[in-house]
Amino acid sequence: AFSPLSGINVINYFGPRIYDLLGIGTQTSLMLIGVNGALGIIYNTVGLWMLDRVGRVRPLIASALGLAAALLVNAVQFQFLDRSNAHQLRSMVAMNFVFGFFFTPLGIISWVYPAEIFPLEIRALGNALTTFTNWSINLLLVSFSPQALTAIGFRFFYVFFVFNVIAALCYYLFYPETSGRTLEQMDELFGDVVPMSEQSALGTVITGSDSERGKGLGIYGSFSVHERVSPTVV
Repeated sequence: AFSPLSGINVINYFGPRIYDLLGIGTQTSLMLIGVNGALGIIYNTVGLWMLDRVGRVRPLIASALGLAAALLVNAVQFQFLDRSNAHQLRSMVAMNFVFGFFFTPLGIISWVYPAEIFPLEIRALGNALTTFTNWSINLLLVSFSPQALTAIGFRFFYVFFVFNVIAALCYYLFYPETSGRTLEQMDELFGDVVPMSEQSALGTVITGSDSERGKGLGIYGSFSVHERVSPTVV
């Protein structure tokens, strides 16, 4: 949900309208949007390379804070906009490029993270709901964004600034790091019972003959283990 709430699609979809508020013509605005999109290829290539090297949570926090800062700068500048001041216009255009740069971690991880955290039996459903939520919020936002941009201009960015600050707090407080973890470790991370097969693989020795020892692990009946047998290569 935080991906569309970052404001990325509003800026991408209504880029010409946003640049028009700055007095920039359609041809120039389309060129700026194209350059920003082309840079996205480079950003995402580097982001994918770094994905398993720096983890998930820290890039998400940095992304949200960077997005919030870029939005805040442009929203404040718009309140004191002087269209004859070329330096101010360049600064506001630059902030849109900064916004695109900082969206890279969120844009990548927002699709990777759900696929990692859902258990196998509900992963397809979980990813489907994630995608549905993402595009439903996006549809809602773009349905009234043109009217909002016309009415209040860049001050509309304050809304997305708040969402990005909330997102950064949520990432820090509630999102566990998933990088480098196996599927079994992921289950344990979210409080699930570790399967018996995984306990055996980790060298756990179980003794006794009480069926209660298998409860919750899908193991029933009597059993007894007296010694650990190390595997040998034949």
